[in-house]
Amino acid sequence: MLLLDMARAEIESGSRLVLATERLAAFVPFAAAHEYEIWIVPRLAPARFDRVDDVLLLDLARVLRRVLGALAETLEQPDYNYVLHTPPLKAGAEKLIPWYVQVIPRHAVSAGFEMGIGVRIVATPPEEAAGRIRSALDEVAAV
Repeated sequence: MLLLDMARAEIESGSRLVLATERLAAFVPFAAAHEYEIWIVPRLAPARFDRVDDVLLLDLARVLRRVLGALAETLEQPDYNYVLHTPPLKAGAEKLIPWYVQVIPRHAVSAGFEMGIGVRIVATPPEEAAGRIRSALDEVAAV
């Protein structure tokens, strides 16, 4: 699956990686649509979120808590949304893309250009954003 390959590549590279556990990878995507956006992707897990076991759910809770804490340190308590993406119930859909969590901090404000043409401008390179968030992880207690 492409998203799992992407997670493996982010772990190997490390430049956009925020946090990795045995079962999850949290990273700033290469072509993030939002400043400091983070994806939390399973490394080897059921493709559908409704089939996730309790061990992975606990790992997800810990990773999400640390990521949100690091974002709070990095961006001084920003508002944020997080979205759970999971394949539709249609048979075979889980072969296309697995579940993942997208964290979207509300850090930058869209202005005239973005609003006028419907394109977001992300001024912070993903490698820089990931580095700043990784540095803030030390301030967030591990669970």
